[in-house]
Amino acid sequence: MILHDRVTVVKSGGTNPQTGDPLPSTDVGPLPAAVQPLSTDEKALLGTTVVTSLLCVLGPVLPTALAGGITSADKVEHDGITWDVDGDVETHRLNGRVHHLELTLVRHQG
Repeated sequence: MILHDRVTVVKSGGTNPQTGDPLPSTDVGPLPAAVQPLSTDEKALLGTTVVTSLLCVLGPVLPTALAGGITSADKVEHDGITWDVDGDVETHRLNGRVHHLELTLVRHQG
């Protein structure tokens, strides 16, 4: 797998359980990845056009800074654009070991 792209994972800080205040997010990266477009969909809603774009990101095993994994509460930055994580991260194994991870990113505009 050739990983020519770079992404940064923006881990959601969550909320402080005592005060309910938001906690700061944490940036991890840049990380090597292969980023590929999946689809783009355009819909006209009430005089506004909404464009939904999907990307597929393939990457190696996560660094220890991401030991908690990537969740749908996190975001990923690629080429200066922030994307939402869509669904769960898929783990692909080869000979019983984690070979790479795959996740889908989504972005809504409009």
